[in-house]
Amino acid sequence: FRMEVDGEGWWLVPGPGTEIYDGYFETSALKCGPGADEDCVALDRAPLSGYTTQDLPLYPQSTYVLKVTGDDGLRHYGAIRVTLLGYDQDGSALMIFDWAYQLQPGNPNLTAREGILR
Repeated sequence: FRMEVDGEGWWLVPGPGTEIYDGYFETSALKCGPGADEDCVALDRAPLSGYTTQDLPLYPQSTYVLKVTGDDGLRHYGAIRVTLLGYDQDGSALMIFDWAYQLQPGNPNLTAREGILR
């Protein structure tokens, strides 16, 4: 997948073997837990359906879920949380984001849980 910017906006663009959940989740962090704000909102589990191969617009403070074909040839879930979209002092596009990738194929859990191997 790629993250791009053009005259119409910021985009999450799937590549070969990648699908993006058709929508986004308003979140305050990629993961909540120790050290997170008291009202932290994260996405812990990927949806199992509703994915597209179309480009999706990106919005700050939002999480996007991907299904990716891994190097092992199996489907893995991942998440990208956009923190900031903007431009630097030279006018170059600048995007700050967090990401997570589930190493275990077919497992839609996006955060580590006790007793589950990643």
